[in-house]
Amino acid sequence: MGNSIYESFHSRAAKFEEDLLVSFSLTKNALGTKFENFVSSRGFVSKFKILSLCINNYLSVFTTVSSYK
Repeated sequence: MGNSIYESFHSRAAKFEEDLLVSFSLTKNALGTKFENFVSSRGFVSKFKILSLCINNYLSVFTTVSSYK
């Protein structure tokens, strides 16, 4: 009887450990995916801001210079 209780606890512990590791793995993968998406979107936003500033600067300089012609 003591042996069956031990095996019952052992199997429950093994199942719990397996579920915990699977959950951890899925959470880790989800966080990695979110991080990659954030990094790629951050790169796009910063590049877009730089392009926007360049265009804005060009237009302001162009309007100033074009009035002298």
